[in-house]
Amino acid sequence: MTSEQPAVIELLVALADPASSDREVGWAAAMAAALRVPVHLVHVLDPALGRDPVERAIAMADDLLAIAATDERWWGASVTHEVVSGLIDEELPALAAQRPGSMLVLATDDSGRLRRAMGGDWGALLRRLTTPFILLPPEVIAPRAISTAVVGLDGSDLSVRVGSIADQLATRLKLNVVRVEAIEPASTPGPEFLGAEFLGAEFLGAEPEVGGTRVRVRGRAGQTIASVARARDAGPIVVGSHGKGQMTRLLLGSTSEWLARHADRPVLIVPRGASSRH
Repeated sequence: MTSEQPAVIELLVALADPASSDREVGWAAAMAAALRVPVHLVHVLDPALGRDPVERAIAMADDLLAIAATDERWWGASVTHEVVSGLIDEELPALAAQRPGSMLVLATDDSGRLRRAMGGDWGALLRRLTTPFILLPPEVIAPRAISTAVVGLDGSDLSVRVGSIADQLATRLKLNVVRVEAIEPASTPGPEFLGAEFLGAEFLGAEPEVGGTRVRVRGRAGQTIASVARARDAGPIVVGSHGKGQMTRLLLGSTSEWLARHADRPVLIVPRGASSRH
């Protein structure tokens, strides 16, 4: 059981490359303005990946963060910054834990730099984070005025917290909430079951619901949630992460990773141990 987390009072924005951070700065600035909270920029410098001595690399990265902190898009928000030396999957969760009330914002990229920095193990970061965090996929759209959030639910205890956090965020940002449930076909392995995943009575007999604030349709969870978000011109997508390898009716572990790679808008991920108080 985790302790209750305070409401969001700060955005902790991780810049993988301080010299090229347009996506992170754009969305973080928009969110900071909407939430009326300060921003703390952080760059995690892995000494093993650099070609310069650590002290020199930290100094140069810190100066680049100082430049990013002067970006006009911050619109007067209070912006601080720091460079941390270490492994990203260890340092980012530690920083988030040391700054109660912070919400982590980080971007994935086409080159897979984030995955390589975590030793190729996407689950390493997810397992260590205990508070909700926002991922900006490679194809994320530019920040704009938004009126809707799309929430992926599966009926689990975690999805109750996901829904609660989405409702609180929506209240604070004055957003409408659309709840999405994807009825996934069963995935029984083995050649003797070829085609069986599409023959389940529940799957074939399900009546789709596509209107209003609730959507319940047959399909893969990630694609379904992303499709609804595009159709409703939503801003953030909110999902939970059960953790690597755990399967439920809605595969929120693998779904959150799929959305982090393919969604075209920010994805707010609620880890399994996260509190619903935000």
